[in-house]
Amino acid sequence: MLAELCGPVSGTVIDYCAGAGGKTLAIAAVSPNANFIACDTRAKALRQLEKRARRAGLAALKLHTFEPENPLQAQALTVFVDAPCSGLGTLRRHPELRLRLDAKTLRKVPALQATILQQASQHVLPGGRLIYGTCSILQQENQDIVQQFLVQNSNFKTIPESELSMAPHSHNTDGFYGIILHRTN
Repeated sequence: MLAELCGPVSGTVIDYCAGAGGKTLAIAAVSPNANFIACDTRAKALRQLEKRARRAGLAALKLHTFEPENPLQAQALTVFVDAPCSGLGTLRRHPELRLRLDAKTLRKVPALQATILQQASQHVLPGGRLIYGTCSILQQENQDIVQQFLVQNSNFKTIPESELSMAPHSHNTDGFYGIILHRTN
């Protein structure tokens, strides 16, 4: 459902936190005229994406491993950020998560999310969209991050009707959050 926030797109799409590429492939499935740049800090995950993309017939894909000496130089009208998060929205499927999470992690994750969102915004062309999402149900990882970002970046506005907030108890899905931010200039 997060990938559906993008809708069909053309041109270049940057998946800023691609991992093994589930959302990249979902967006590509409805966007035959798009080219993709999939980014992650984990080269192993990107190698998995490369294999999966080959099987899916996605040839318009470039991989980018983030390293200090290898910054991303590209810009696009669509930048997708599925930010690292607590994962609390997946607790129903992964109950062991409650044993791994602690208060220190829950305090640290929002700072990382804010940093990633800010970095990703630098790659959005004027008039473009920045899609932010997490698999968390916590306001501090979702709405609070977006509000903090908007205060610091007056050239972005939310598309309110795009906000997606799902919870296991009311939607019979994993819990997750997503929103589209439009770059005005």
